[in-house]
Amino acid sequence: MFKRLTPDGVVWSDGTYEQIDSIILATDYRPDVDYLAPVGAFDRAGWPVHCRGLSLTVPRLAYVGLPARPPLSAVSRPTPDA
Repeated sequence: MFKRLTPDGVVWSDGTYEQIDSIILATDYRPDVDYLAPVGAFDRAGWPVHCRGLSLTVPRLAYVGLPARPPLSAVSRPTPDA
């Protein structure tokens, strides 16, 4: 992890400097979408209602990175012979 940011780079914890173009921070892995509650985006358990990331209750809303509900292994798929 870097120790501090500069206008065009970072200083690492060992004191070395590196010039960089961009930083992408993944700050959490739990969804925090409570602001969607007023539009009816959640089920009774508080999970976003979606199928493979596409909301089933809010038109034009898509999610990225949420667990499949139901798990994809539980979704029936056509067999190659079907």
